[in-house]
Amino acid sequence: MDRLRRLTTLWNWLPAFRAVAETQHLPAASKQLHVSPSALSRTIRLLEEDVGQPLFNRVGRGIELNATGQRLLSAVRDSMRLVDEALGAMGGKQFVGPVKIASFEPLTSRYVLPALHRLQAQHPELLPHLTATPSDLHNTALLQGKVDIALAIDPRPHDEISTEKLTTLPCSIYVGAGHPLHGTRPTREQILEHGFVAPDETDGIRRDGWPADVRRTVGMHADLGTALEVVRRGAYVGILPDELAAPYSELMAVERDVSEVVVFALLRKSLGFEGRAEVVISAVKSELGG
Repeated sequence: MDRLRRLTTLWNWLPAFRAVAETQHLPAASKQLHVSPSALSRTIRLLEEDVGQPLFNRVGRGIELNATGQRLLSAVRDSMRLVDEALGAMGGKQFVGPVKIASFEPLTSRYVLPALHRLQAQHPELLPHLTATPSDLHNTALLQGKVDIALAIDPRPHDEISTEKLTTLPCSIYVGAGHPLHGTRPTREQILEHGFVAPDETDGIRRDGWPADVRRTVGMHADLGTALEVVRRGAYVGILPDELAAPYSELMAVERDVSEVVVFALLRKSLGFEGRAEVVISAVKSELGG
């Protein structure tokens, strides 16, 4: 009974702790919860006194979550999510309400929207929210519950995030109708005389699959959706997935099968309930397979 009484006391402080832990900024957390920073500070102090150890490191006038605080934050996220998913599962409500999806163009138009159209025909009360969250923010958005699913070609590993491979897309080198190479059959050497549009390199990895030992001139860095538009305008050469380039007649492949990109689905690791996120991923996988 003592354990239950203690958890009951702690439970009232946990939403405030989560807000402060995720923002690591008292004024931002106070706006989120509509309480004063001083009230939040008091709540954190009471929680730390009850736990018996600090959850944050005080750095100047700021705060940083420490290892103990991170452990508690993971437990709080899981607990809140279990309650939320259990409520959704009661009475068959797991396919009712919002599902937040981070995707990118042109994958969204080509696969995600048709998948959602079919899914909503089966579950009309499902309410998708589409966003273009940058890939380097996917993990944070997923853990904070701002996103339920993220579709990406460059996932960042995280212990609390499940990464599932959806498909592999072969890529070719393309140019648009206004480019000097359009309508020609250039050699690799002739292609390399022109500038490329390419994604930013992260940790030395070329996200479009261009060989690391082959030098090229990159005139612009852009995500895949923007790169497709840049190539369509004839400004630069670009490496694009063939399936995503296929609908655009002005695009011409000047060299085939130079690389491939893998599309992944990211979501918080399952805690035992299959809900809206899982059914959306299944629908997108079906669309990709088709």
